[in-house]
Amino acid sequence: MEPLLTVDAISMIFGGLRAVDSLSMNVMLGEIHSLIGPNGAGKTTVLNVISGFYKPTEGKVLFDNKLIQGSNSSTISRAGLARTFQNVRLFKELTVLENVQIGMYALVKEGIIGTVFHTPYFRKVNKASVEECMALLEMVGLKDKASLRARNMSYGQQKVLEIARALAQKPKLLLLDEPAAGLNDTETFELIKLVRQLQGKGITVLLIEHNMRLVMNLSDRITVLNFGKKIAEGNPDVIQNNEEVIQAYLGKRRAYA
Repeated sequence: MEPLLTVDAISMIFGGLRAVDSLSMNVMLGEIHSLIGPNGAGKTTVLNVISGFYKPTEGKVLFDNKLIQGSNSSTISRAGLARTFQNVRLFKELTVLENVQIGMYALVKEGIIGTVFHTPYFRKVNKASVEECMALLEMVGLKDKASLRARNMSYGQQKVLEIARALAQKPKLLLLDEPAAGLNDTETFELIKLVRQLQGKGITVLLIEHNMRLVMNLSDRITVLNFGKKIAEGNPDVIQNNEEVIQAYLGKRRAYA
């Protein structure tokens, strides 16, 4: 396997705070890779660097063998990287279908002019997008909610809708920031099935998550951060038996069956 994403010695400094400290890691093509650590460990900051919201103070980021640090989030998105957010960021007054279409419009070259004036190219793309977005909603189990306003969805459904919107960007790499937060056991089980389905379709996943049962059962490899530094990396068996990880994060030995 070759790396789809390479994070090379990145640091992110805010004033006197070193939120990320010389982090290096590879996310291999086709894998589910989890990034875990205590609150404040720097996990979301890493995702913000990768996805173009922050330019790293030091180091570099390569995606699909191209340098992307310093590029804006739109450029990175068009290159094949999409993400969700720790706090749901939907257009609550738009329908479920319209929210997914917004993700797809990020790829439309004609942009805002076509959207406003409904050019022939835009109308053609819009018709095709409805079919594609409905297929995505069917895949995530929300097809019957397509005409519902996003604000009328349950929190768990909104989290899944945000994943569908990210998938509309046709990503090679999907960044998921705490997708299981606020989900009940049934919703979490469905999320695990969905992420595995995405992997089966060839999408690489980088996951931030506090639900350790989900992480240990879903991940191919795990990177552990503490105070912005990488303290461990390996498969789930290696991580849950690493003494430094146990002391810094897991707190005690336990099995995640």
